[in-house]
Amino acid sequence: VSLLAKSRHRLPSMLARGVGQQKAACNPRRLEATQLQPVRRRAWSRSARASCCTAAHETLGPTSGLQGSESVSVPAAPPKYPRVPCSSPCSPGDARCLGLEGTFQHVLNYPRLPSKVCLRLPSLQNSLPVMTAVVEMLSQHYGQELTLYMLRRDPRILEYNCETLISRAEYVRAMLDLRPLTLYMLLRKNPTVLCMDTQHLRTRYNALHKVMPLSIEEVKKLVIKAPVILNQATESIEVQVDALRQLSYMRVIWQENFDSISPSLLAFYLRDTRDITNRLEYMVASGKNPLWTLQDVFKVTNNIFMRKHEGFREFLQARYDQAMRKKAWLAEQERQRAMQAEALAQLSATRQQAQLGKGQYKATPFLGGVADQGEPAEQRQGGGTDGSAGDGGGNSRGGFSSVERPQAQGFGARPNVAGSRPGQGRARG
Repeated sequence: VSLLAKSRHRLPSMLARGVGQQKAACNPRRLEATQLQPVRRRAWSRSARASCCTAAHETLGPTSGLQGSESVSVPAAPPKYPRVPCSSPCSPGDARCLGLEGTFQHVLNYPRLPSKVCLRLPSLQNSLPVMTAVVEMLSQHYGQELTLYMLRRDPRILEYNCETLISRAEYVRAMLDLRPLTLYMLLRKNPTVLCMDTQHLRTRYNALHKVMPLSIEEVKKLVIKAPVILNQATESIEVQVDALRQLSYMRVIWQENFDSISPSLLAFYLRDTRDITNRLEYMVASGKNPLWTLQDVFKVTNNIFMRKHEGFREFLQARYDQAMRKKAWLAEQERQRAMQAEALAQLSATRQQAQLGKGQYKATPFLGGVADQGEPAEQRQGGGTDGSAGDGGGNSRGGFSSVERPQAQGFGARPNVAGSRPGQGRARG
């Protein structure tokens, strides 16, 4: 740590010798690759080796030596590209993040690791050598600027290997029949296609002409114009197009425009669906500007539209208040459902406890063993307790036979004692 601090403090003076200007030396971002090369060597030779050995000792731990208590720490292999000290979003103890930052500095000539990549890095499973190979491959095929732009837009690209990324890019080029320059433009607009499965991508592309008023060739032009629609589900696009169709059929001129809509105009709508829908709904409700076409409504900003329509701001505020009331109502309904579910759970638990207690209380009088234990031996064997002898069936005075006990007749059954007389049993056979 002390060596890293010393090298970091000495970095401006070292850069000043190579460039000749203190201002440029304090900002490594303005230097060329040839000017940064001696600084990288010195920084690696003095500080990076010590930090790598320290990290390896902490990771692997000391290994027992050959004799006695001697211990030897095995240093880990240094990263392929040493990192130049700079203001970084990486934590000091994250070796993989720091190593990837060195790769960005050397391969892409970027001074630090982008914050979005640093935040996404813990969820990525690839090791540092694999990610380094991916950055090198993308830089070789698509250039440093495009590679940096794609990685900043979607860091999940680092989760795949080189062969998978190249095969998916070639599949997109063959599916849309693109030239290399057009493919670069498509990857710049939507690098997420490199993270999508090829069969899933083909399924979405083939289903677009079924939910849009466009032919297959027009759908191809639409995807090249706005490739981000491949990230949306087909059902979501179908809902958006149906909403546009319903609003367009409110005016004759809009209906004609919708029936002959161009891929470029539909791309405008899919890219800014909410604002355009609000404009169309306001014009339908107010009835203003009946000669405006869909293109006039689509290709203006909200500020320009507000200047030409004074009541549009109040309309948006009313829609916002309505949405907030609906959100509050849904939250209240959810809270009430949660309270009802909790009350039902408590009621069910209370009933279950009451049934368990009631069952234990009622089961005791009808247990044969417990009922017989309270009777004298003479009464159980047929002798009466008041001096009157019982019959041979084992009945006492006014008692029941073993067949007519309540537990034999069922739970809660009422015994039939109408024909019984003292001293006379009722058992037959």
